[in-house]
Amino acid sequence: MSSIKSLTIVIPVIERGDQLLEFLNGYYESISGLDLDYEFIIVLTPEYSGLAESIKNKYEAENVKVILLNRNYGEAGVLKIGIDHSAFENILTLPPYEQIAPSHLPKIIDAFGEHDAVVVNRWPRVDHKVNRIQSAAFKGILKLMAYDVPKDPGCGIRLSKKEVFDDIKLYGDMHRFFFILAKQLGFDVAEVDIPQSKLDSYRRIYGFRTYLSRVLDVLTVGFLTRFNQKPLRFFGTGGALSFLIGSAGLTYIAVERLMFDVAASGRPLLVLFSLFLVLGVQLIAIGLVGETIIFTSSKNNKEYRIKKIIN
Repeated sequence: MSSIKSLTIVIPVIERGDQLLEFLNGYYESISGLDLDYEFIIVLTPEYSGLAESIKNKYEAENVKVILLNRNYGEAGVLKIGIDHSAFENILTLPPYEQIAPSHLPKIIDAFGEHDAVVVNRWPRVDHKVNRIQSAAFKGILKLMAYDVPKDPGCGIRLSKKEVFDDIKLYGDMHRFFFILAKQLGFDVAEVDIPQSKLDSYRRIYGFRTYLSRVLDVLTVGFLTRFNQKPLRFFGTGGALSFLIGSAGLTYIAVERLMFDVAASGRPLLVLFSLFLVLGVQLIAIGLVGETIIFTSSKNNKEYRIKKIIN
């Protein structure tokens, strides 16, 4: 049984907010039946501000707080606002729609134990085959870029100590990579299997910009988790390869010119290999600048976490 005595439930409402009132009661009843102090913090972006009055009329208890925003700060920003206003040190984040049945929330709390955080893996899955293909592709790309990858990176349900959120520094779409970033910082993060809700099974197709943004986010996380303290390895690898291709190509052209009297000017390969050479030098230079910045600021960077000191 979990040792949690208090809990803040944060629900960021930036999409599909029309379903919130339908599922909020289930969330509330599931949590209120537990022996712990709790509060709900519901953060509403302007397009869903109309829900505030309905929530207020339905839940007059002091443990339900609604925060209205003047604009949409993105899910990570909205989450951070809710977390910053929490009264308790244990934070459970929930979407405004049903990814798992509310009755399974106690199982997440029980699984928390001595862990720093718990993330949910929706299993077995019942959603559309298209969604599963997208999820598998996203997970496959993540595995190429990060060491620790969750089984279900698309699930927005996570229970964590507040300090984990504080250390991760939520911004942009970094909330999607909570598991990876927390693991990279040395936190103990567990996964718990919860059956996916049948109400979460509709097919989701996004626009090109969304998929492009996801790929760029994966590249960002890969760099932050694997090369943040060694940028030369990231830029230097590509730079060295580009430099070698350019050098070898230019050497070949020079040999042809000197030994076989083949004209070098006017050849597209001359321009191509010159660009490879210049790109290689630039990438290596960027890596060296990054290494210099890391070296000069290393005294201010904390690259370790102490779990416990026993006297």
